[in-house]
Amino acid sequence: MVISRVARRYADAIFESLENEEAAQAFFSDLEDLRASLKNSKELRNFFASPVIDREKKSEIIRVIADGRFGDMMTRALVLLAQKGREGYIHEIILALLELRNQQKGIQPLDVSTAVELSGDLKQRLSDGMQDFTKKNVDVNYSVDPALLGGVVIRIKDTVYDGSIARQLSRLRDSFAKGTAANG
Repeated sequence: MVISRVARRYADAIFESLENEEAAQAFFSDLEDLRASLKNSKELRNFFASPVIDREKKSEIIRVIADGRFGDMMTRALVLLAQKGREGYIHEIILALLELRNQQKGIQPLDVSTAVELSGDLKQRLSDGMQDFTKKNVDVNYSVDPALLGGVVIRIKDTVYDGSIARQLSRLRDSFAKGTAANG
């Protein structure tokens, strides 16, 4: 996903305001909770996206929702976004904040898709191999996609390494089509 400059600017400001590692840990714990809540609640997503709700009213609702659930830093950040009319960027800001945290910790997130579920041993070997390849600690998100037929697809940021059987068959099909067209 492309993250807008507005979202990056807010994420940078929020990240810079985290005073120490303890505050950062608490904030990022709240951030994961917020991210999960947004993923699981269409109503919450609609609330943040709604331009109809007055900024002050939205700020008050955020304070009520956050009370006892989130720490002071998360509450202040959400209220600030509402008051500035930037709450519609919440998803992008979350992604930008997670990216900043990963950079700070030297962690490279990556997505791995396979046609079947990998065993724990294979996951560990793949993770170790990707750590050697990227020269960073990796945070691997595994998923199963039966359409791949076999092999593996690895996504690191915007780069995709496609070693799937489906991709190989597609290349073979293209090769035959070009050969047939040239000879036909």
